Amino acid sequence: MDYLVKQSLMEWQIYNIDPSSENYMNEQNMEAAIQYIMKKIMLEMTDTIKLKLSIGYPFETEEEMLESIKNRAKLEVLNYSIQQNSDSDTANVGLKNINTF
Repeated sequence: MDYLVKQSLMEWQIYNIDPSSENYMNEQNMEAAIQYIMKKIMLEMTDTIKLKLSIGYPFETEEEMLESIKNRAKLEVLNYSIQQNSDSDTANVGLKNINTF
């Protein structure tokens, strides 16, 4: 699940780059990313992926699948937004969100 969520988030980032805002995620962007991740994973879900994910997550009904994906996506999006605002990028002072480029 982690791999699928991270790949979907990376794809969302690529399609939603906005250098003028330094690409920092606000609450609306976070919600849009979570929705994108949920839709992408559900659309690309195969029977094999469903069986593999059902081992570690509740996946018996569609509602349980969406809730499991949403919970994991929330954590990943929150972690990404925290990394954007951390002080560890002090070497990149003067460059707008160097991770975008």
